[in-house]
Amino acid sequence: MLNNMETKSVLVAVTHTGQTVTGLESKLSKWIYETPFGAELHFSNINPTYSNRNTVVKYFLRQTKHTHLLFIDSDTVPFSNPVLMADLGLDVVGGVYPSWRVNHYEWLAMDKTPSGYVQIPAEKRKGIVECDGLGAGCLMMTREVLSSLPDPFADKVRADGTREVGHDYYFCERVKEKGFKVWANWDLLCDHIKQVPLLTIIDAMKRAFDDGYKQGTLDRSKPKG
Repeated sequence: MLNNMETKSVLVAVTHTGQTVTGLESKLSKWIYETPFGAELHFSNINPTYSNRNTVVKYFLRQTKHTHLLFIDSDTVPFSNPVLMADLGLDVVGGVYPSWRVNHYEWLAMDKTPSGYVQIPAEKRKGIVECDGLGAGCLMMTREVLSSLPDPFADKVRADGTREVGHDYYFCERVKEKGFKVWANWDLLCDHIKQVPLLTIIDAMKRAFDDGYKQGTLDRSKPKG
C-alpha cells in the first residue's frame, strides 16, 4: 500500500484485439480528465490475452512511474469512474461484471471452495468485499503487487495440458499466496458486451425474474412457467 507521502497515479490500460466497444475510449478519457490525481490512457493489442496483460505489466513497471495499473478490457464498460479505485488503498480491487455461461450468467467475483470457484453469495454483493477470484476486465493493482511476480498472468494448467484455472483467477490465487488481498467493488458495476443467443437470454431472464434474482446462476431444477 502507499504511504501518506506518495502521490497516486494510474496507468489505464485497454487490452484489446483490434477494436473496442463504441464510446469506451471517450468515457475513459473523460474520467481520466476528471480524476484529481495523475492518470494516462494506454492501448495494447496482442494475442493471446494473458500475453497482452504481461506485456502491459512489463511496460508499466519498466517505463512508467505510476503507482497503480488499471486493466479495462475492450468489451467491459464501467458505469462510473474506475480510476478512483486508487483512492481505496487496496492491493487488488476490481469492478464487478457478469459473464454468460451457455444458458446462464454469473458474476465474476468468486469465493474458492474445495470443489472450485463459486460466486460470492447474494447477501455479500454490496460494497467492497474481500474475495478469492476476480475477472480481470476491470482490475486495479498496485506496483508492489505486480513487482512480486515475474509473470503475473498465466493459466494454471493440469498435467495433461488442459486448463485448470484461467489467468485472472490464478493471478488472484498467486498474489494472495504472497500475502496481498483481493477485493470486489460492488459499487462499481460494469457492462460486459458479448454476442449471445437472444432466445436463451430471454429464457434466462424469465427464470431469474421468477426466482427473484436471488442467484446469478439459474436453478435448472425448477419447472418453466
